[in-house]
Amino acid sequence: MAQHHPLFRNTVVVRPWVIVLCLVTHAFLKWVFFSTYFQVEVAAVLFTTTKGLLTPVLVAGLIEWLILVLVVMGLIGQLRAKDIGLDHKQAMPALAIVGVLWIAVQAAAAATGTMANGQLNLATEPLGQMPLEGIGVKLQAVLGSGLIEEVLYRGFLLTQGYLILVRHLKTRQKALSAAIVLSAIYFGINHIPAGLRMGLGPTEVAVYVGHVTLVGMLFATLFLRTANLLIAGGAHALLNEPFALFSTPVDPALFALIGVSVVLLGWPTISRYTGSMFQIGELEGKPAF
Repeated sequence: MAQHHPLFRNTVVVRPWVIVLCLVTHAFLKWVFFSTYFQVEVAAVLFTTTKGLLTPVLVAGLIEWLILVLVVMGLIGQLRAKDIGLDHKQAMPALAIVGVLWIAVQAAAAATGTMANGQLNLATEPLGQMPLEGIGVKLQAVLGSGLIEEVLYRGFLLTQGYLILVRHLKTRQKALSAAIVLSAIYFGINHIPAGLRMGLGPTEVAVYVGHVTLVGMLFATLFLRTANLLIAGGAHALLNEPFALFSTPVDPALFALIGVSVVLLGWPTISRYTGSMFQIGELEGKPAF
């Protein structure tokens, strides 16, 4: 039997049926969230009542936090917060690194916008936006998609998948690789409804799912390399909503993606500098696999 990966050495292992319950519940919630009744009778009403603060994505995310994280993972699976990557000790280094990423996105947006327009222009809010909608969009990027998806797909599914597979495979590298691929594929498949909602055709949906799967592998690598799921959650939120302050012809999400790649490549150096200020985890900048 292979020894556990150091990141998961003290992680509680759930029974396989808890994983199945989580996946089935998640699939059911996805069906509910994309139903006409939820969109019209629940999400739209809350959105209007709160002047745009509770966006549909944010409402769905909060429900997932309650049912999937608190009930299924916590009460039923008996998992602690740190077992799914929610360690408060890792919050400060995550905020610092994601903050630097955000500043880099703004700098890149300002530079490309200035080159394209001959001057620096501030980004304009969409016309017709409700008073609190701007805040709701930012909250949904973190609580409604970025962090909750990292907890589900990486903190729970990748972690528990590895802990089960490592019992049967000869090396932990094989178990970890299999867990990364399987969790990323599930991540991609679960974006099919979003692709259909965007009006994509069958081929376009397949390409979209493939793209999302690769992004899932990227975030899994970021989680394993930094030993900090909150960094992956913050970077995920930044990719979904870069919060660009300046007008640019380039999608700011591309700058966020490049920034994540830089963090991955430069993590040993970054960890040495941040290690003097923060406790960054057991891996201390060494490659995870």
